[in-house]
Amino acid sequence: MSDNKKNVDLNKVSYNFGTKGWTVIGFEIVMLFFMTGITVDSLNTIVPMMAEYHSWNPDVLLSISTPASIIALFACVLWAAFIEKAGLKKTTIITMVLAGISMIAYGNSVNIAMYAVSLVCIVTFINAFACNCGFAICANWFPTKKGIVMGYTTMGHNMSTGFFVPLITMLVARMGVTNAVVFPVILIVILAFVGLVFMRNTPQERGINPDNVSDEEYRNEYFNEEID
Repeated sequence: MSDNKKNVDLNKVSYNFGTKGWTVIGFEIVMLFFMTGITVDSLNTIVPMMAEYHSWNPDVLLSISTPASIIALFACVLWAAFIEKAGLKKTTIITMVLAGISMIAYGNSVNIAMYAVSLVCIVTFINAFACNCGFAICANWFPTKKGIVMGYTTMGHNMSTGFFVPLITMLVARMGVTNAVVFPVILIVILAFVGLVFMRNTPQERGINPDNVSDEEYRNEYFNEEID
């Protein structure tokens, strides 16, 4: 936003996100759905089965999850640089594709070292597109409504526990980890394609104002100057 931005009276703000705005919110809900399902909840199912299949120590596999999360946290600085260089949309799509490739490697791990590296990559790339990029896009689209928007998007976490975990549990039990991970990979690739076609970094690129407000409200409440 410009330095000329005024203080907006939040008591007058309505939550009319519009079709395009709800598309952004829905996109972030789905991204958080995958983040929680793949990097948190489903590990309780996948890790024991993978350990049993390879005759690995399940405690060792579970212990790798903590450093993977720490590495993903420090990688936030890296993604900030990528976003600055390539933009939000491009970084989102790239990290989605890299997350899918990492999941294929994860499901086909032949030793603990390969498991560890692929898990670190999964957590890093998924956190990049779901949190670093996703939250930034929401902030661009809803500068004064981002609080309520984040409330809606976090539904993805609970939806993952309710739907993704039972599904991946069933798939792993029937198909094994190697084949089961193909399903979420396909969904992520589809989501990446949808994002490539429909998502934009800012609402102006879709022909609307931030917060889906009218031109008059945007001019009077957000800026001292007229909109170009």
